[in-house]
Amino acid sequence: MRTVPSLLVLVSCTTLAAAQEPAKPPQPIAPATPPPTQSPARPAAEARFLDELTREAAAIRPIVETDLARAFLDTAAQLPEIEPRTLHRNAKTREALTEDQFNALPEERRAGFTKRTYDSRFYYTTGYGSPTIYARPIDVLAKHGLASLKNKKVMDFGYGMIGQGRMMALLGADVHGIDVEPLFALLYSRPGDTGEIISDSGERGRLTLHHGQWPGDPAIAEAVGGGYDAIVSKNTLKMGYIHPARETDTSRLVHLGVTDEEFLKASFNALKPGALFLVYNLSPRQTPPDKPYLPHADGKFPFERSLVERTGFEVLEWDRTDDDAARAVFAALDPSKPPESFNESIFSWHTLLRRPSAR
Repeated sequence: MRTVPSLLVLVSCTTLAAAQEPAKPPQPIAPATPPPTQSPARPAAEARFLDELTREAAAIRPIVETDLARAFLDTAAQLPEIEPRTLHRNAKTREALTEDQFNALPEERRAGFTKRTYDSRFYYTTGYGSPTIYARPIDVLAKHGLASLKNKKVMDFGYGMIGQGRMMALLGADVHGIDVEPLFALLYSRPGDTGEIISDSGERGRLTLHHGQWPGDPAIAEAVGGGYDAIVSKNTLKMGYIHPARETDTSRLVHLGVTDEEFLKASFNALKPGALFLVYNLSPRQTPPDKPYLPHADGKFPFERSLVERTGFEVLEWDRTDDDAARAVFAALDPSKPPESFNESIFSWHTLLRRPSAR
């Protein structure tokens, strides 16, 4: 079952598509200052990927509309290569183990685990695409008053990959990512993966990752805390994941673990007065009625507007289509395809809420 994480959340709906079980409460994050462990010599494959990521950021840069989104993209060039890490994962039970943990298992418990070495590409993207795509949600936030990320507290709900969190931290943000995928707790557990992040210019930010169900797990709720300047959720809070329109495999859904009202109240309370809550979703075309329903293709906002307003939120934009901007980003990322080819495959909506300022 997939559980959803959190606030200023940058709700990344970049979370694993399959349903996930809540992870154990996160281990304390050491205030690490060194960068992720680096190899003595940068492997060619790692260099190629990070250069590719920098080129992607440069390709998207002319498309975005705000200085904040451009500054975010510029940080891609500062992401360090990482030392490959080997983990064991059971796709059925969703357990994830380090090499030592796996070797300590009795022989009969090892069945079902697959050993895999994860490189920089997976570390930064986990198969969900480029973190540079977050530039578009940041554009939306910037156009509604979030002019800077310096000293801002941001939550990435259902973060799904570490790239965008590190990039925001390089701009001076205090970023909190939330996810329930057990693999991530191990993938991002080495010194320097999280903690203090220092940019080339000396800007100091921070990245904290929480692994468990927010807001239903009291330990996660306490660790996540409040006082957020923004919540962003990308590709996690979709109508198809929360309230599917047709019968579908429940393992493909997002199970919040709380009622809609409880989730919205927790989101509202986690924000500072005047802060923003953005749900930004990208989706493919939905299937016709005679074909299997695709939960991830139903990207509208999943909660009733009347409930949102009763919670206290001010609605700034409701299920606003962002197709043209989203397609332009994907066309820039894949120039081998004609831009019009994305017209039938990329659809986008976003809903932007604000906690009213204190009167």
